[in-house]
Amino acid sequence: MSWAVLFAMAAIIFISRYVFLEPRLPLVLSPNIQRLLTTLHLRY
Repeated sequence: MSWAVLFAMAAIIFISRYVFLEPRLPLVLSPNIQRLLTTLHLRY
C-alpha cells in the first residue's frame, strides 16, 4: 500500500511539473493561486 501511495505521489508531482513548465499550454492561473504557489515555493 505504501509503495502505491509513493508512486502515485511521484506521478502527480512529475505530471504537474510538466503541465506547469510546458510553455505551449494555454494555462492561466488566478492571482490567488499564483500567490499561494509563490508562498509555498518560498517557504520550502
